Amino acid sequence: MRQSGGRAELEIEGVIITEWSNSYFPAEDSILLLKSIGRGGGLFADVGTGSGIIGIAAALKGYDVVAADTDPAALEDARANADANGADIAHVRCNLLDAFRCRFSLIAFNPPYLPDGDHPDRQLTGGPSGVEISLRLLESAERLLEQDGAVLLVASSLGDTAMLKEKASAWSFEECAGLSLDFERLTLYRCRLRGRRGASSPRR
Repeated sequence: MRQSGGRAELEIEGVIITEWSNSYFPAEDSILLLKSIGRGGGLFADVGTGSGIIGIAAALKGYDVVAADTDPAALEDARANADANGADIAHVRCNLLDAFRCRFSLIAFNPPYLPDGDHPDRQLTGGPSGVEISLRLLESAERLLEQDGAVLLVASSLGDTAMLKEKASAWSFEECAGLSLDFERLTLYRCRLRGRRGASSPRR
């Protein structure tokens, strides 16, 4: 952490973050996702943008980015951070992908992925099994991906990933990165609709 003009400033994998008071602080899961975004082009959706770090990284690597969040305060953080990086990003207040009718080449989502338990938390828990919000995202994404498009999705071993794959049977799940922590393993999946280019067939 460093000071710039009297304000705290973080630099994470080349992305400057100046505001995070109203949003999810970029942690190991955010960095796992960020590191998996290569240079590219086309339309990129950063769903649940929070601090905006994922969308900013994508914009700096050549994508046209739209960033979505339900929380207007988080969107203010994301806008401030985009400005600090000189990243041109459209910020939209909406739930998941509900506001969009366009087609994306890449959709990135670091969802709340822990099971609700006794104390649901909108930033951390994703339903009784921890995967319900991820399932809703994949359902919405079916109509919004380009032919060779993909979804980058973070999941935790503490959530029911078997249920995720079973209920999202229209999708293939390619593990493209992982990180073992003290009490869980984080996995980043590249999800593609089966029958489209790059998607694997279900195993028999």
